[in-house]
This record gives sequence, C-alpha cells and structure tokens, in this order.
Amino acid sequence: DSIPCDIDGWVKLSRLGTKLRELDKGFENRFGRKKLSEWLSELSSQFEVKGQMVRVIDPEFFERLTLLRNACIQAQHIDGLAHIGQIGQILRKLDARFESHFGKKKLSKWLERYPHLFKRQGNYVSLTIE
Repeated sequence: DSIPCDIDGWVKLSRLGTKLRELDKGFENRFGRKKLSEWLSELSSQFEVKGQMVRVIDPEFFERLTLLRNACIQAQHIDGLAHIGQIGQILRKLDARFESHFGKKKLSKWLERYPHLFKRQGNYVSLTIE
C-alpha cells in the first residue's frame, strides 16, 4: 500500500501521518507527540519538507534503516547494547546486497547519521526507538 504522490514524489504530510497510524497503532507512542513535519525535518538528508508536503531524497532510506534496526535488535544483549561488529555480521546475513546499500563507508558512520535512532557508546549501539 503506497501513498499517492505527485510526479515529483511529493506527498501531503496529513496523508503520510494517516498511513503511519494505520500501519502502526503505536506510532504516536513510539515517535512521541512531536509534529511529523518536525520529526522529518530532523532527517533532512533523507527527506525534503516544504510546507505541508514531503518527499524522500534517499530512495533506499527505509530499506537501509530497517536493515540497521533489525540487525541491531538481533545483536542486542540483555542490557540493550549491540556490538557494532556483530551488527555488521548480521547485516551481511540479512542482506546479500549489504555493500550496495551501505557502500564502503564504515558501519559506525551510517549509525552516526541517525543519532535520533541509534545511540553510540564506543563500539556499542543502542536503539533510541524500539
């Protein structure tokens, strides 16, 4: 189920918000009471927000973010921390196209791109949003 967008990929924020709440009943609890436009503006390297419209800049953002999140969850210890090396190993098992999604950039650099989602503590990472 996709959200209709215009020829340039723009979607109304209200439609996106409605769709997110349909897909995830706990959406507001998970992401807080912050306005969707404010939250997406914090992801300015992935989304462009203009007024009440938004579009994806990085078309592989969601796939890459889902892979990172799933690998982090699988690598988590009881204390909620996951070792970066173990996350990398799991990523390679989850997606044979790992290199094409992440390139040659160090995994730690990708995690640092999303400080509102992943908290780095030395060689360990925790999720800020489960």
